[in-house]
Amino acid sequence: MATHEGGPGPIDRNDPTQQERQGVDLRGAYLQGEDLRELPLARLRGGLLKWSEGGSKDEWVAATPDQREAAAVHLDRANLAYTHLEGAILCGAHLEGARLHSSHLEGARLREAHLEGTGINGAYFDRATNLFGVHLSDEAHGSVTLADVRWGEVNLAWIDWSKVRALGNERQAKQRKTQEGSVKDPPTRLTQYLRAVRENRRLAVILREQGLTEEADYYAYRAQNLQRWVLWHQRKLLKYFASWVLWGLAGYGYRPLRSLLIYLGVLISFAASYLIVTHTLQSQSSPLSWYEALVLSVSSFHGRGFFQSTQSLGDPVTVLAALEAVFGLLIEISFIATFTQRFFGK
Repeated sequence: MATHEGGPGPIDRNDPTQQERQGVDLRGAYLQGEDLRELPLARLRGGLLKWSEGGSKDEWVAATPDQREAAAVHLDRANLAYTHLEGAILCGAHLEGARLHSSHLEGARLREAHLEGTGINGAYFDRATNLFGVHLSDEAHGSVTLADVRWGEVNLAWIDWSKVRALGNERQAKQRKTQEGSVKDPPTRLTQYLRAVRENRRLAVILREQGLTEEADYYAYRAQNLQRWVLWHQRKLLKYFASWVLWGLAGYGYRPLRSLLIYLGVLISFAASYLIVTHTLQSQSSPLSWYEALVLSVSSFHGRGFFQSTQSLGDPVTVLAALEAVFGLLIEISFIATFTQRFFGK
């Protein structure tokens, strides 16, 4: 680092006169597993740049895939915690399994960089300019961990979130054993589940702020599912059971089709019950037709099943109507609570 262009020593990130200096050139370097904690690597050159300093040459587009790969720095499994990488060029860089906890990536170029399995909890991404085609997940290394990342103004639309089915902390939480093969104790699993919930919720909020509502809904839904298991590990059984009910009825508000199917299923089931009762019991002088049974089911579901004036209180049809009214009331309350929580955050 004593041979930096424009003067000896590393770049002082707080000195405006040094912001155009060339950082250390590590293109093509193999630094897998190295301990690079807290190093001043601002404006590091670790790959080809989309545009050169003057904007006259597009290195990335002009290069062949082999040339891009040859220029990429290999930092797989490297420890980059608290490292200063402001303005670093990491296009196509290999960072699989690297640790970037609380590192500074302000203004870094990460075009098509590999971050599979990378821990970047608490990293700073303020004013990061290029995340186009960044790889965040694969089968070999798992997914990136994103808890408490400072995204700043980074454009998350460049990332293909459809390939990131589960974030790194979630995958870690669901594993019953540690990397060493020992079984996790309950407090450890609870802590990991809480981190996974926070990671998914925070990402959902940021994605929604950038207009990526479908992606945000996906991670918010995953957070709700993880929260259900947090309740189980905390032995809050009543809340755990209620969470299962909300999941089954409406998918926490993110599966509205499920709500419609349950609603129709209840109406049809009770309508069929009314038909069976009125056609099989001799006490019923006037059996219902199918559409009359359906009308009665709709009326009973929405709370008017208690007021069947043509039947006595002990009549089987009245009892069924009262049961459906109670059942419908519970379902409606669950629907209201679920969708209110989703759309209004209450």
